[in-house]
Amino acid sequence: TAKAGTTGGTETFQYTLCDTDQDTATANLVIDVAPRYLPPEPPCVSACDACVLEDGHVKLQVSTSPNGGNGNDVITLSISGFTAGWIVDTATSGGTYNAVTGGWSIILPAGASFTGGPTVYPPANSDADLSSLLVKAVVYDPDSAQTAMSTASMKVVVDAVADIPNLSLHDVYAINATAVALDVAVSLKDTDGSEVIKEIRIEGLPDGLTLNHGVYDAGAARWVLSEAQLDGLQVIAPSGHEGQFNLLVTAV
Repeated sequence: TAKAGTTGGTETFQYTLCDTDQDTATANLVIDVAPRYLPPEPPCVSACDACVLEDGHVKLQVSTSPNGGNGNDVITLSISGFTAGWIVDTATSGGTYNAVTGGWSIILPAGASFTGGPTVYPPANSDADLSSLLVKAVVYDPDSAQTAMSTASMKVVVDAVADIPNLSLHDVYAINATAVALDVAVSLKDTDGSEVIKEIRIEGLPDGLTLNHGVYDAGAARWVLSEAQLDGLQVIAPSGHEGQFNLLVTAV
């Protein structure tokens, strides 16, 4: 039996036979010893957690390298656990992404190391994190036809960013009116439930005029309303008031 780690070879033994008449004959015994390779060592692998803004993108950072070997080991590096809606861009990292399985992988040249990773985009308007990504490096040794594996874990944290809400206004014109309806409409662009309209601010109302809804903030010189208070909103003017003015409406 060849010792583990040896590359094998040929061994030749010479032997002599002798009979009772003392006649002798000599011959060689040739033994071919097949190589016996050790299994490969698990490769080195590491991964860094990442942070990305909502509706932004971030390049993942993972690395792997052979742990010993003779330079012909081949490593397959993969990241699994991407959920539906995530975009995984392989333009700079190489490799392939399978949206069905939620996994990215790359096969390295023999003996090569890797540092980098794909660029990932969270689903639109989502701040849900990826908390359980699995990074796996599998090395294949063609000499022994055996494999070894190392794993690491990582997460991608998505920081919420408020989207600018939708806001629509219309000019109004009134004659001999003391109550003039304002047509102000506000809605969310992000409708997944993670955002709300905090308040609506209206500035520029002349002295003597008020709104029928909301609260006047004298320090900031503006009216503050909830989204519900836009329903039936009116400017209340004293009898006989005339004039033109511009209002600044802000949805927060």
